Amino acid sequence: MTPEWRAEASRWLWAALLVLLPVTSFRYIPLLGQGTFVRPLAIYPLALLLPLLLLRLALGEIKSPFPKATILPGLLLVVLITSSVLGAIDPPIPLGGTDYFDRSSRALLTVAIGYSFLLAAMWSNRSARDVLFSIKVLMVGLAISIVWAAVQFYGLNHGWRSALNEIQTSFSVRGLVKNKRVSGFAYEPSWLAGQLATIYIPWLFAAILHPVQLWGRKFVAHRHLPFLKTDMLVLVLFIGSLATLFFTYSRSGLLMGFASIGITYLFTQGNAIRTGLAWFREGFGFQPGQTARSITGLALRLSLVVIILAAAVGAGLFLADKGYIVAFVDTNAENLADYLQNAYLGPRAAYLQAALAAFSDNPLFGSGLGASGFWIYQNIPDWALAGNPEISRQMSPDGSIFPNPKNMIVRLLAETGIAGFSIYCVFIFYMLYLANKVRKSTQQGDGTFWKWFGVSAFSSLISIAILGFSQDSLAMPELWLVPGILIGVYNSNKN
Repeated sequence: MTPEWRAEASRWLWAALLVLLPVTSFRYIPLLGQGTFVRPLAIYPLALLLPLLLLRLALGEIKSPFPKATILPGLLLVVLITSSVLGAIDPPIPLGGTDYFDRSSRALLTVAIGYSFLLAAMWSNRSARDVLFSIKVLMVGLAISIVWAAVQFYGLNHGWRSALNEIQTSFSVRGLVKNKRVSGFAYEPSWLAGQLATIYIPWLFAAILHPVQLWGRKFVAHRHLPFLKTDMLVLVLFIGSLATLFFTYSRSGLLMGFASIGITYLFTQGNAIRTGLAWFREGFGFQPGQTARSITGLALRLSLVVIILAAAVGAGLFLADKGYIVAFVDTNAENLADYLQNAYLGPRAAYLQAALAAFSDNPLFGSGLGASGFWIYQNIPDWALAGNPEISRQMSPDGSIFPNPKNMIVRLLAETGIAGFSIYCVFIFYMLYLANKVRKSTQQGDGTFWKWFGVSAFSSLISIAILGFSQDSLAMPELWLVPGILIGVYNSNKN
C-alpha cells in the first residue's frame, strides 16, 4: 500500500463522511443503546477513516498533527474525564433503572465520537485544495437533503404522511413529527435546522460575499450591481437552504441562521456595507443630461426595497401559520412563568432550572459527564408541574425517558462545572479569533479564498455558539467539523 493510495483512500472516506452527514439518527448502529438519539450515519466511514489517518500519522505522512490550537480541546477532554471520575466517587441514586456508570460511560462514548470527527476534519484538511474538495462534497449532501425536505414539505401538505413516514422510519429511529414540519434526514426539524445553520449556510453565504470558484466557473459582475457577483449554483443552494430552514419552523434554527448571517455581515463586511449604502444613496441623485440612466438607477433601488420588504412580509406570514412561533409575541401572560408556558418554552426552562441544581452542588467540576439528568426530576420548579404534558408523562411511573438539560451551556455547568464550561467558552472564542485572523490574511496566496474561508468559519462558529442554547450532545458532528477544518488549515498555512 503506497502513501498515494493511503492518501486517496483517506480522501474518499472523508468524502463519504461528508455526504452522509444529514442522516443524524441511523437506526442500524450497534452499541449506542435505544436511548441514544444522536446516531450519525457518518460514523461508518469515520470508523474506517480514523484508523487509516492514524496509520498515516504513524508513518509520518501527516505533518504537525497536534498544533497549539488542539491544547484547548485536549484540556477540555481532561476535564470531562476528571469530572466523570470524581462523580463516580459518590454517584447519585439510580433513576428509572439507569445508574451513574451507565450514563457516564455512554456520555464518554459520545465525546469519543465527537472528538473523532474533530481529528478527522483536522487531518483531512491541510490546504486550500482540501477545503474546496470538502465543501464541494458537502454541497452534494446538502442538495440531496434539500430535495428530500422539499418532498416532505409537499407530501405533508398533500396527504402523503403515511408513505413519507414509512420511508423515514426505514433509516431513522424516529418518524416524522406530528405536525407539518420537515425533518429531512435528521431526527427532528430542529436538528435539520441546526445542520443548515452551522454546516451548510455559512459556506454558501460567505461564497456570495466573497465569490470563490467552487466549480471552476468565472464570475461576471452585474452592470447595475457592481458589488454583487455570485455563482448561480451557489445562489440556488443558498436559497434552497433558507427555504428548507423555513420549512422546519424551528425557532432556534431560524435564530441561529439569521443571527449568524447578521452578526457575520456586520462584523466582517464593513467596506461592503459602506459601498452598498453609497451605491444606494447615489441612485437618488439626478445628473444633468442623464435622465434615463438616473430613472433606471432609482427604479432599481426602489425595486430592491420592495423585494426586501415583500420577502420579509412573506416570511412573516409563512411563519405566522404556526401558532407556537406567533406565541413569542402574541401572549397575555402576566408573569415570566406564564409567558414561558404560553410560548411553549415551559419544559425546556424547567429542565434548565432543575439541572442547575447539579452545578450548585458541585460548582468546580460538576456532577460528572452525563449525570445532570439525575438532578432534574427532583428539582423541577413548582410552576412547571401543571400544564406541561411532556413533564407529566416523563415523571409518571411509566416514564422511561432519561431527562437532559437540552442546553449545552447548562449541561457543561452542571456536569463539568466552572472548569469545563470555561474551557469550552475559551475554545469557541479562540476559534473565532483564528477565523478572523484567516479572513484578514494577505500573505497566503489567493486573498479571496482566505476571506471566504475565514468568513465561512466565523459564521459557522457563531451558529455553533447559539446552537449550545438548544441542543446538548457532544456527539453531534456540527460541533466539531468546522473547528477541525479551521485548525487543520490554519496550522498548515499560517503566516
